[in-house]
Amino acid sequence: MAGVSGLSPSKQTYVTEDAPPHLSGQRTSSLGRIRSRMSLRFATQDQELRAPPPEQSQLHLNRTMLGVEHFLTRIKRNAYTGGIVIMDACPSRDFHFVDLFHREFNHGKPELLRQDPYYFRPVPLQMRTWLYQSYWEENDLAGGTMWSAKDRFEHCIQAKVNDMSPIGGMGRWSPVLCLGPACFIVCMTLDLALVAMVVGSFLASVFVTSRMNRASLYRFERFLTIPFRWPIAIFVALAIMNPDRSGSTTTVLINLVAHGATIALLLTDVFVGDLLMLLGRPLECSYEIVKQLPGRVYVVRRVGGVMPGMGNPPGQRISELITGIDPKSAVSLTLLCDAQGLIVELFPMDAQDWDFAIWWYRHKKKAVQYYMTGTYNHNCRNAGYLTFQGTTSVRPSEWGRPVPIQRASVEAVHSMDFSSGLGNGD
Repeated sequence: MAGVSGLSPSKQTYVTEDAPPHLSGQRTSSLGRIRSRMSLRFATQDQELRAPPPEQSQLHLNRTMLGVEHFLTRIKRNAYTGGIVIMDACPSRDFHFVDLFHREFNHGKPELLRQDPYYFRPVPLQMRTWLYQSYWEENDLAGGTMWSAKDRFEHCIQAKVNDMSPIGGMGRWSPVLCLGPACFIVCMTLDLALVAMVVGSFLASVFVTSRMNRASLYRFERFLTIPFRWPIAIFVALAIMNPDRSGSTTTVLINLVAHGATIALLLTDVFVGDLLMLLGRPLECSYEIVKQLPGRVYVVRRVGGVMPGMGNPPGQRISELITGIDPKSAVSLTLLCDAQGLIVELFPMDAQDWDFAIWWYRHKKKAVQYYMTGTYNHNCRNAGYLTFQGTTSVRPSEWGRPVPIQRASVEAVHSMDFSSGLGNGD
């Protein structure tokens, strides 16, 4: 991030690539001075266009426009490192926050915006997003059963995934990363049988890894390659314990170093890969849907994801305005959102999040972008106006003044015309 200047806009000196030479004390001809004045004038005009509005106390938020299922075909998983990437990412489609209220823009003083309960900080669930897309590729594109967006979402959140570990961590990377360097090192041993075994194991692992990079098979990749990898590690360990001393001292030393480096790579794959994958199994969790809100927002309960002997982690304290559930009685509840193919977990905005928004607006001179779900609007301001699964929830008096309309079901809110809901929703 760029540094913050302590000068006010009226005291800053703007210098461009064609800066006036007289600013650096150089003598110029008449033509040079004319060009310098023109350059300074154009530089000043350009800075005036990019300068922030005089209301430094205001914060401007703009909605990011995303197409239908914008991220659906852009999420890819690296079969070897386990990393998740977004292909053909467009910076103009980026967003920092998620707004559950329907509004195209919003602006106001930061201290007032901090009290808005509809803004959330999104944390992408990368592995579940890839599962969401992989289910679509395996079923819809392969000519199988046509799944709706809700069906894909339910399958991806019901899958056992360790959302806390970094992508590719806990043994979710391919054995190819260790077998590849081992193929070159083992050639120094001049043992053709060992070289053939390591290279054959490498090629078999490449084939298995590339074929199993899908939602229904990726978890079994390491188990299927164990018959190719573990016997080689045992064979190399026996060779180190019974070294061949028939050659010269240099040959014996090189042979010993090559065997040692090879066994080090193979043991790294076993302990850092296979063992960590088994130890990380208790940390894998799933989610069950408690309530479905409009705009592909779901109130879910976390299941599992803790070590033995520990209880479920406490849920977020989400406002009752949003969920319709008393946060004191909620256990392990959180909000998940399907942002046009990107699965994100929603966290209530805190002071640090708003400080970042203020910094971005004042020093990047750009409005803060947010993704709008349209869960609530002027006619349906909170969960008290929704009917969940045929049961009517009671709206407490502290949820704001009543709006004289009939209660809307989830399906009815989906079909509402939000075209007139511009502005900040006041």
